[in-house]
Amino acid sequence: MVSNEHPEILKRCMPDPALQPVVDRALSRLTTARHMHVLSDAGTNLRIDLHNAPVRGGAGFLQPKDKVAYWQLACAFVSL
Repeated sequence: MVSNEHPEILKRCMPDPALQPVVDRALSRLTTARHMHVLSDAGTNLRIDLHNAPVRGGAGFLQPKDKVAYWQLACAFVSL
């Protein structure tokens, strides 16, 4: 990836290590989930089968065992 951000953005977007347990819980829930159901006041009613879906995520910084970081955000992904 090539980023066109100014260096000062790094000061404003430093990862927060406190997000790691939050991301870990989200990854654990996604890993064990069979289905996801998304509802909204706007009318969204989405049901997703998560059985055997690959799950990835990160807290915005690399751990010693990691090869990829999802910088400047904490997230959990499901690839369908």
